[in-house]
Amino acid sequence: MFLVDDSRSMEPHQKKVAASCQVLSYLLKKGEVDPNATFEVYFTSSHPPLQSTRTSELKDNIEKMLFHEDQCNMAPSLDELVSKAIQNKKPVSIYVLTNGHWNLKNRDNFCGVDGPIKRLVTHVRRTNE
Repeated sequence: MFLVDDSRSMEPHQKKVAASCQVLSYLLKKGEVDPNATFEVYFTSSHPPLQSTRTSELKDNIEKMLFHEDQCNMAPSLDELVSKAIQNKKPVSIYVLTNGHWNLKNRDNFCGVDGPIKRLVTHVRRTNE
């Protein structure tokens, strides 16, 4: 699973993000990490997720998107992916592509991403004991 920060602050990095998704998904495909080789890309905006078995298709679709949201909704987006990962019985990797500019006004609690991360860590510890 990929989580792409598609806020306006990421627009200068859009081509690099697209290329990174292509390269990472290609490596995962060739390494047979994903048995069905279907890759899912989720976004921090309201863009619907992308699913594809073709790495070049992922890249092309990300390059065509508009990165225009003023603010990044990283916490709820990450929380949704953590929930999917916990529900999935198979091992799952989550790759987050961001510049970290989520909400610079709120520095106290990492803009809420600490909650989903702690929940995932707790789940991994509990299931691996």
